[in-house]
Amino acid sequence: LIVLLSARWRESDAAFARTLADIALTRFSDPEAGGFYFTDTGSELFHRPKPTMDDATPPGNGVMADALIRLGHLFAEPRYLEAAEATLLWADARMRQYPAGHCTLLDALADANHAPEQIIVRGPEDQLTEWLTVCRDGYQPLRISYGIPYEGNTTVPAYLPKLVSIEEQNSVVAFHCENFACSPPIRSLDALKATLR
Repeated sequence: LIVLLSARWRESDAAFARTLADIALTRFSDPEAGGFYFTDTGSELFHRPKPTMDDATPPGNGVMADALIRLGHLFAEPRYLEAAEATLLWADARMRQYPAGHCTLLDALADANHAPEQIIVRGPEDQLTEWLTVCRDGYQPLRISYGIPYEGNTTVPAYLPKLVSIEEQNSVVAFHCENFACSPPIRSLDALKATLR
């Protein structure tokens, strides 16, 4: 869902991503020790596993930690970041003991230690592509760009301006965001290019 949102923002995907994260925190997390169980709180299994090792598929704890870090930065949601940090602290000894078997968790740890550079472009949907192309130029592994049309989107990052005039909604504007703080509005492609150098 996070990758889909960066490719094309849809209100339903943004809301669904937050719903899934909230359900995971409520039904699968271990609030005392950290990490996430493989089964939910209603499970009748006598043992609830909390996998950390990479196998044919990535472990749920690594995927969940990384997703919560990305969602936490995107929506400025401290609960997500705190749960991801608790997961990484809980898995710390396992990662140290056998790093080669915990690549997904190590990726999440790297993401936790380096806040993403987020570029959020707002405006009419048919005018966002040119701006997003500039944001995605070159190899920038820590940069994530989102094009969020004004019309029909209410699940947006909390640090963006909420009250936007109709006149403002008809033009394109970009925000360069890191650590829950955004630049003043960037109103031209040239200024955006200068910001991203």
